[in-house]
Amino acid sequence: MKLKYLIMASIICLTTNRSLAQKITTKYEIANLSELKKKKDSIDKQLSYLKLEYYLQNMKKGKSRYSLATQEDKNLLWVMHQSPNYEKLKKIWQEAVREYIAFEEKYSPEIKKHRSLNYKNSQKSLTNRNEYNKTYLALKEELKFREYEKYIYYEKNFSDKLGDMWYDGGSYLLNFYKSRNLEIPTNWLNAKDLFGIENFSNYNEMMQNLKYINQAITTK
Repeated sequence: MKLKYLIMASIICLTTNRSLAQKITTKYEIANLSELKKKKDSIDKQLSYLKLEYYLQNMKKGKSRYSLATQEDKNLLWVMHQSPNYEKLKKIWQEAVREYIAFEEKYSPEIKKHRSLNYKNSQKSLTNRNEYNKTYLALKEELKFREYEKYIYYEKNFSDKLGDMWYDGGSYLLNFYKSRNLEIPTNWLNAKDLFGIENFSNYNEMMQNLKYINQAITTK
């Protein structure tokens, strides 16, 4: 009996979804090209907000901020740096970095020596930076093994402060574009950043509507 009800419910759900999809498709088919493009722009804009909201939500949970922290779009960086909290958070992060470096150099003379001998060279080219980091990372792992609790404290401290700065900048960026009703460039977000977004808010609904709009546009 339960199986029968489940089958019936599945059929009703499938029929309802097909009916809804047909209504959406018909709505866009009778719209003119100007209306379709306007609707497409609106959905693209809302999707850009949704993507950045999702990314920031994950960042707040401790997931990767790499894409935002390596942002090279000068316009986006300029907006983020306009946040009223930027300079304060930057100084807090820089102080945390100084504390971390002081910890490294106090507990690892080898790191201090390596840094002083190679710092300038490490800035000159990618090859030199890679060589510098190869030795530095090995020394850092050795320090982590010897002074694990202190290492974790100082590394987490500067990492958290960096996260606070980028989260604030990203949130300001989102609100800046929203307040001006502009689409946010999100080409810097990759598949890993957006993994699972289909379960976030009304993302699937917007993507479905965008699909039907694009199909309707090709027939005009």
